[in-house]
Amino acid sequence: MALKNKIILALAAVLLVVTGLTVYNSFFSPQARIKSAMERTVKSFLKKDRAFIMSNIDEEFSQGAMTKAKADTALALFFMEFEKVKVVMDDQKVLVQGDTAVDTIRVIVIVSRGGEQGFLLGSFGNPQVLAVKFKHRDKWRITGVEGLPGY
Repeated sequence: MALKNKIILALAAVLLVVTGLTVYNSFFSPQARIKSAMERTVKSFLKKDRAFIMSNIDEEFSQGAMTKAKADTALALFFMEFEKVKVVMDDQKVLVQGDTAVDTIRVIVIVSRGGEQGFLLGSFGNPQVLAVKFKHRDKWRITGVEGLPGY
């Protein structure tokens, strides 16, 4: 085999490995799956899809006095009170350790009621920093959220 063919073969192998790693890190790694879970949960929040949101919350969810059942009730009341919700997420960093993970994000939540809008969480100049905790069982589920006011 000529040197030129060996170089082309080696470059093709390197390109294949780099492509494989990129695809894994973008779609299949735990970090990618957690980011995807957060994005799907936020989209469901905007659609007021309480069932889907609750399916992403672990049975052992606990944040102060808030349990999964109380979160479900609070979410139902929230959706009844506010007509529209807009969520802006930025600066997302996922740290995975075994079957647990923490997704640290900056969040702004804007709500509207009666034709008026206001910030519910954070603001454009000062987004709220949240640490969303996850545990992996059959899929990554939320077990807690740090940084929410009052919790």
